[in-house]
Amino acid sequence: MRRALAGLALGFVVACTGATGRADELKLKDGASYEGKVIEEGESTVTFEITTGLVTGRVRFDRSRIASLARKETARDRATRTAAERRAELEKRAPDAPGLAQAWFDLSRFCKGEGLGEEKVACLQRVLALAPEHEFARAELGYVRAGDRWLTTEEAARREEEAMRAKGYAKVNGEWLSREALDGLIALEKAKAAARSQETEKKVAEMEDRIARVLEAQERATRELSLSLQALGGRLQGLDGRVCSLERAASLPGLLLTTLQADLLAARRELSDLRVRVTSLETRH
Repeated sequence: MRRALAGLALGFVVACTGATGRADELKLKDGASYEGKVIEEGESTVTFEITTGLVTGRVRFDRSRIASLARKETARDRATRTAAERRAELEKRAPDAPGLAQAWFDLSRFCKGEGLGEEKVACLQRVLALAPEHEFARAELGYVRAGDRWLTTEEAARREEEAMRAKGYAKVNGEWLSREALDGLIALEKAKAAARSQETEKKVAEMEDRIARVLEAQERATRELSLSLQALGGRLQGLDGRVCSLERAASLPGLLLTTLQADLLAARRELSDLRVRVTSLETRH
């Protein structure tokens, strides 16, 4: 039962992972076959890995279940093996053998093309041990010539900085500027700052002027509203008196009574309209 579950789990990993970069092949006695990478081989077990960019699965198999295990080289494996073989061949040569330094340099180029960084550096160091003035090997290791000496990029940059500062130059935004150019740049920045300050002051003055005009208009409108309220208040008092008089005279007989009642109704309407206007003005005020 456990072996069946293990087989199902491995089948799930294979389905999820698909093809792998390395093609070691493991075959089981039950006929199942898997491609992947051997991680560890013990006396009684083999740990096998199947990998894609997203999923990695490892399974430990009992050797009693394995029919065969074939390791297959990847391109990197072949390049590493080839580099090792060529290196062993070069190490057998005498140090003063003709063309030995160039042979080591050629091997460094091969290692670089195959992405074998450590091996490349080791080969270049062998070149310099044989030919200290090998220009291309020096360049690959990051050296630059300064007079009759070879310096690393960092040493050359430090020397350049010391020399430029000794001459009075300053580095600004990655560029070396003389004292005169630096003073000119500082003056230009100050002028720009002053111009920006003047522009800001101008905008502030314009805003203050606009605010003053708005406040003046608001004050004028307030005064006019106050006068309107006073005038309406006077008319309201007059209408109140008129309405009272008409109400007292409403008991008169005949045509005069009808006329007075009409005047009373008109006065009440006007009084109502005035009160609405006063309320509206007071609310605005």
